[in-house]
Amino acid sequence: MASYYYFATTLPLLRLHQKSPITVELFKAQAEKHLNSRDWKTLKSGLSGTPSKHALLTSYRSYASALNTALARKRQVRLGFAIDEDLHRQTFPKEIETVTDELLERSDPLEAEMQFITLLWKRIDRLVGMKVFEFDALLGYGLKLLLLERVNIFTQEVGQATFETLLGTLRSEIDQM
Repeated sequence: MASYYYFATTLPLLRLHQKSPITVELFKAQAEKHLNSRDWKTLKSGLSGTPSKHALLTSYRSYASALNTALARKRQVRLGFAIDEDLHRQTFPKEIETVTDELLERSDPLEAEMQFITLLWKRIDRLVGMKVFEFDALLGYGLKLLLLERVNIFTQEVGQATFETLLGTLRSEIDQM
């Protein structure tokens, strides 16, 4: 496993509840300069969502997928929809069942989304562990940047604009009836 002491130490610290100090694109541009070709290809595919056999990515995506799938099933049940057969057959670890119940108990969707993102952030921390100068840490850093990009779109202005757009659409549909 390659060590990336210089590159890792030049990256700004990421904090979940603060604005991202670097963009994903800038991180990728820097990574391309500092990583060997195999690690660069893995990072690039990992941040774009394409399939990868890298252990950290596989584990992270498996966890995120289990959370999303368990949430989808619980939402279908809650809304009284027939459960899709594939969803019905899947089983999840107790931890996933517990956290998805907690997410669905939230009355504020933004709080639930932040809790979801926090769960993913902590999973990355556990997967990276103490490998702070190895490729896994850089891959985890990139995944966290993707999460921060998602968090950064949660602003009152964007929320208000989205609400007004939805409300306007709904009003025009009602007027046409």
